[in-house]
Amino acid sequence: MAWKVQWAKRCERKVTSLTELDALLDDLHTKHQGDRAVLVTVESPESGDSLAIGVGRDLSVLNYVPGTGDPPYFTSLGNESAKGTIVFHFMGQWSEFSMRNAIPFDQARKAVRFFFETGKLSDKVKWEED
Repeated sequence: MAWKVQWAKRCERKVTSLTELDALLDDLHTKHQGDRAVLVTVESPESGDSLAIGVGRDLSVLNYVPGTGDPPYFTSLGNESAKGTIVFHFMGQWSEFSMRNAIPFDQARKAVRFFFETGKLSDKVKWEED
């Protein structure tokens, strides 16, 4: 089954393997550095659940939305006392997150891989309900 990966209104690709997903995320991470950082959604073909990952920075944010569109929604939780914000482009607009939600990019990538393989959120990431 093909998972939908989307990073802009008219930019999406179907992936069927972890290898394809990794290659696409590597490419997007390289192309969207710094002020071009972008949120990429990875959507399950079975449930419609999606997990978004911020690419293009050393820190990332994860955001989970169930396929139904109904709560609960979850966002990664990093350093709860961190101040400031981190931003990513999302569907042509800037999306701003609290730095408390930022986690290392490598940790976020592992969580996306886990989501792709299992359809579940990784217990290696702390989550807070939005």
